[in-house]
This record gives sequence, structure tokens and C-alpha cells, in this order.
Amino acid sequence: MRFPRISAIVISWDGYRGGNVPELLNQLKKQSLEDIEILLVQGFSPCSRAHNEGAQRAEGEILVFLDDDVSLGHTRVLENMVKIIIENPRVGLVGASQLLPPISNWFQRRCSKQLYRSEFPIVNEMVESDMATHACMAVSKQIYVTVGGEDVNLMKTDDTDFRYKIRSTGYKIVIAPDTWVYHPMPLQLRDLIEKKVDQGIGQAHDFKYLPDKIYKAPPSNTGTFAMKSRLLSQSLRFMRRFLGSVICFKFIRVVAMMSFIMGFTQGVLRTKSWFLKKYSHLEGQVHYMKRFKNS
Repeated sequence: MRFPRISAIVISWDGYRGGNVPELLNQLKKQSLEDIEILLVQGFSPCSRAHNEGAQRAEGEILVFLDDDVSLGHTRVLENMVKIIIENPRVGLVGASQLLPPISNWFQRRCSKQLYRSEFPIVNEMVESDMATHACMAVSKQIYVTVGGEDVNLMKTDDTDFRYKIRSTGYKIVIAPDTWVYHPMPLQLRDLIEKKVDQGIGQAHDFKYLPDKIYKAPPSNTGTFAMKSRLLSQSLRFMRRFLGSVICFKFIRVVAMMSFIMGFTQGVLRTKSWFLKKYSHLEGQVHYMKRFKNS
């Protein structure tokens, strides 16, 4: 099979992520598809802006985006994902299964069992799913440009909106078979609380200023995909989940949801200028870590 040119784009705030970025870059260089371009997009926010910057600079026909905290499951991750795009013209976005790293501590393992959308099992055939996320996703550059890339006005719901736009153009979103990345949970309770507070603040912005861009994301591997969702219905669904978590003694999930509520409440009280100062960073850098052989 003849493969098109592929750009692997790593999105990172500090370009290091506790040492994981150098390791991820090394894993990418050992992938079965050797003639690939590797870009490190550093210091842009929100995340949607970083993705758009990477897509704009990339020279490949297929874009593979990766978060800076993931690790590749094996040497054929990129090959398997790109094959799906080549062989299935109606597939617009391809994701990888997401597993907890084997070295995870007890707290991370509990998180994976209690938090929604934390893992997706390995599949042996292509399946439709909403779990093609920023952690690891592949899309043709043509489709990325056609749908307008990611919305830089969104602070936290950008990948959900991106998947909605992909489906709105008639394309499918799938998970590639026998393909996975390791995606860690927060290391300790404090990290979980900080993460959920930040998510709550960012999502409050999106609900407050871009209500028509809010969609319902299914819990995990389900056939029900993103649909427009209003604040009232989202709030009721959240409360049902919260009460269910309390009744079932899901302590970690309860703490995560309470932290999200704290952040969301803070975000509702913030001004537009405050959000722009906190989340909008334009002065990042794009590093070419590996170029195509014939560039």
C-alpha cells in the first residue's frame, strides 16, 4: 500500500510534560511509517488554537494529533490509523483505543474505573465511536480545512465541537482496530481536583458565551453521538449522575464532579476579558522535530 505524507503533531504547553514529550517523540520516530513529519506545537492556548497552528504548518496530507501525555501502544499505531482513512473514503476522523498505563498507581486505577470517558477498550475491527479525542486522532488535512478546523473561541469543548462538524459533513468517526495509546489519569487527588476545577471554569465560558456550540458527549463506547444540548438538560443529567455516584459510594467521581461544579461556578462569575487573559495565548512556537526525507 502506498501511503500519503503524514504529519504527526504533538500538542504541548511546555514542550516537556514531565519528560513524556521526549519519550513520545522518540516513539514516533520508531513508527513503522518512517517517512513522516513530526511537529511539536508548544505554548499556544486554547488547545484548539494549538491544533490549528499545527495543521497550518504541517505539510502532510494526513494529520495525526497527539496530546503530550500519551504513549504509543506499539510501532504500527500511525500506520493502522492512516490505513482506515485510505481504505474508507467516508471516514473523516480516526481515533485509537485509550488504555491506562501499566505503571499507574492505585489512585489512577481507581480513577479509570470511576471517571467517565477515561478508557476505551481495544477492538479487533473498526467501530464507530465518539472516543476519537485529542489524545490521539487522525484526519485528512483536506477535511480538517473543509470543516474550518477547530473553533479557537471555545476553551474546553473544542474537540466535541470538532467531532460534531465532522459528522455534520456526512463523515464517520471511528476507532481503529488493534491500535491503542496509553493515557494516564491524574497522579493524585490534588491533581484531579485542579484538573476538574479548570475544566469547569473553561466549560462555563463555553456555556456562557457560545451556548450553540454545546453538545452532549456520550459516556464512552456507545452508539449515541454528540447532539446539541442546553444548559438545563446538561444540568439535569449532571445531577442524576452526581446523585447516582453518591448512592453508589463512588468517592473519586463525587470529588471530581464537585470540583467541576466549583470551577463552573467560578467561571460563570468571570468576565470575557478574564477568560482571554487566562486561556488565550498567541505567542507559541512550532518546532519541526523531523522533516520528510524529500523536503
